[in-house]
Amino acid sequence: MPTEHVPVLAREVVELLSPQPGAIFIDGTIGGGGHARLLWDRIQPNGHLYGFEQDSEAITALGPTPFIVSQTNFVTMQAVCDAWEITGRVQGILLDLGYSSDQLKRGRGFSFRALSEPLDLRMDLSRTTTAADLLNEGTTHMLVELFRNYGELRQPQRLARVIADWRLDHPIATVADLIECVQQAYHTSSSDVLAKVWQACRIAVNDELSTLQTTLAAALTVLSPGGRLAVITFHSLEDRIVKQQFAQWSDTRCTCPPEWPICQCQRQAQVIVLTKHPVLPSTEEQTNNPRSRSAKLRAIKKI
Repeated sequence: MPTEHVPVLAREVVELLSPQPGAIFIDGTIGGGGHARLLWDRIQPNGHLYGFEQDSEAITALGPTPFIVSQTNFVTMQAVCDAWEITGRVQGILLDLGYSSDQLKRGRGFSFRALSEPLDLRMDLSRTTTAADLLNEGTTHMLVELFRNYGELRQPQRLARVIADWRLDHPIATVADLIECVQQAYHTSSSDVLAKVWQACRIAVNDELSTLQTTLAAALTVLSPGGRLAVITFHSLEDRIVKQQFAQWSDTRCTCPPEWPICQCQRQAQVIVLTKHPVLPSTEEQTNNPRSRSAKLRAIKKI
């Protein structure tokens, strides 16, 4: 089954990661293989590309490749790279945190236009909890926090109350069920509101934010001196984590108590930030690929 996924910010990723022949690279989210193939071509001859992909159906759709792919979430990066014996030798890592066009067609409710699909939202089918499970079993307070913290939804208590009332009569099972709850809570089912609700559910089901924080730390360890890390985010919660982590790694300000007369920490920057501001898709790319509109690319170079 050929992939329909179009890699976002492809030219900019290649420029920032600067792949060279013979290098070792990691694509933390292989997906349809778009970015991976671009990087692979540029690290030949003698280059090696390793990938992570938690979606078993994505790996099947990818078919035979010259890459070595681990069917696991990129949160395991350090352990897997230790096993591959490439820790400290990797020249470039890409993390594309978006979901692909192909995943929208896998019957897991990723698109709120697929009304009859089950409300699953798992990237990794080995996870036991679906979005429907969270909505049917979570307390009202938990749902309020979920929609507030992960969806940045206004008045999340309105949707939480509707869900709590709805499930008294019948479980929330499909995309259409959740859309009806949103309609009752806000008297609208606009794409903007639905996108926030779906974002909140997807982040919670896949534990995306804590996974990202752990993976960033692992990526820095895995990189060789001079190696580069590029991250593509698609919403403000992800981008904030990446921006703050990159800033922390590049900060040289003393952390000693102010009463100490002489600095003892001798703090040094661990990275050079290559993107003062996030790199955004061009107008042309946004026109040709509307899903790229919210993408932001940030990159660092390990010292």
